[in-house]
Amino acid sequence: MGRALKQTSAIAYCGERKRLLEEFLLTIHDVVTLNGQQTRAVIEGDEDSTRFDLLMAMATRRKNAAKYAC
Repeated sequence: MGRALKQTSAIAYCGERKRLLEEFLLTIHDVVTLNGQQTRAVIEGDEDSTRFDLLMAMATRRKNAAKYAC
């Protein structure tokens, strides 16, 4: 019985780890997308390109939280 319980725990852990990694990848995507948008705004001469700063900070916090949840 101990072996079956250990295998079940490993399967559950793998599923949770996969979910956490997917969440981490999504948060990385958000940071990269915002960075691209800010870069584009700067290139296009947008005088309010700093509006991305808060969004980038929030996205980075979410990314770090997801990173350390793995």
